[in-house]
Amino acid sequence: MRIRNISLRVVSLLVLTFMFVVATAVFTLFDIRMQTQNMEDSLAEEARTFAREMDAVWEFMDNSQHTINNTTTGVYEFKGLHCAIVGKSVGAIFSAGNNYSIRYTNFEPRRAQDKPDAFETEALALFNEQKDTQEFFRIVSDDPAEVDRAQTSADNGAAQFRYVQALRVNESCLECHGEPAGEIDITGFPKEGWTLDSIGGAISIVIPLEQQYQALRENVIRDVGFFLLLATFIGLVVFGLMTVFVLRPLEAMKRAFGEVGEGRLAQSMDDAGTAREMASLIDRFNAMARELRITYGGAGRAGGGAYPGLAPRQRGAGRPARQPGGLKREAGEGVPGEERFALYGEPRAAHPAHLHHHAGADCVGIGWG
Repeated sequence: MRIRNISLRVVSLLVLTFMFVVATAVFTLFDIRMQTQNMEDSLAEEARTFAREMDAVWEFMDNSQHTINNTTTGVYEFKGLHCAIVGKSVGAIFSAGNNYSIRYTNFEPRRAQDKPDAFETEALALFNEQKDTQEFFRIVSDDPAEVDRAQTSADNGAAQFRYVQALRVNESCLECHGEPAGEIDITGFPKEGWTLDSIGGAISIVIPLEQQYQALRENVIRDVGFFLLLATFIGLVVFGLMTVFVLRPLEAMKRAFGEVGEGRLAQSMDDAGTAREMASLIDRFNAMARELRITYGGAGRAGGGAYPGLAPRQRGAGRPARQPGGLKREAGEGVPGEERFALYGEPRAAHPAHLHHHAGADCVGIGWG
């Protein structure tokens, strides 16, 4: 199908529909990406809050060791209630019965349940390689083969947010984990030989995403629905304006040209309510119609009849026969007593000098001169 055989109205509808579909698809993808990014940022802040709360528990137990391990008479009796035991116990209690998980891990765990999984191993390696890196997080896939979270109560195969924060060694850690390496500490385990500000491990937090994804879907549906309504309204307004200011004037002009082509010259279009460009085009059409009426004699036929000289010609019907010298003679219709001549199709008013010149040319041509 050639494009010239498609109406402007159909072309406008097709273009608006195409732009509507493309804009909706682009907006949907952009909204999903932004919603996911915002969700991840929110989850990271939530995980940081959990980590700060656990740090507070850890610090409280560290500051309370003197009170816990000394009797009222000042005798030191180690109770075994140190910061690591309390922190891990609080994390285990928090994680019980739900899909959240808070635990501590390192490369040299003293207990098997603290062994790092693949994600935590990646985070610990990054902390040791890049000393300025303090946290590592991302949303993991819901593919059970990828979600490798050993020893996590939250490992149920669903997509989850993983967050790992580095734990740096401070003065209080060196008593049980410092030098000399291999020496048995107060808890009965050999010391690891850690030094100040080295990486002593990490706190690992797992947050389920079922509620977050549900909220994300609802937000995307709401945003896309609003966008569809807004885009539909804008499209209807644009198409309505195009119809009023472009399509309707063009259709009216098409009908007017058809009337002129049938020989009815009493055509005049109203440019009220049209755009400036269309008004200019209508003015040119009215000027053309006015010149044709003047040229072919008056304002028009009685009853709006067609001018015989402007009636549609049959195929093969030629122009009026030209007179010698390129002249063709036409009766000046509507102007009594006047004759008009046309030189190679151009109308000229009869003028004595004009007639004398061409008459002389004709006489020379036949030997009168």
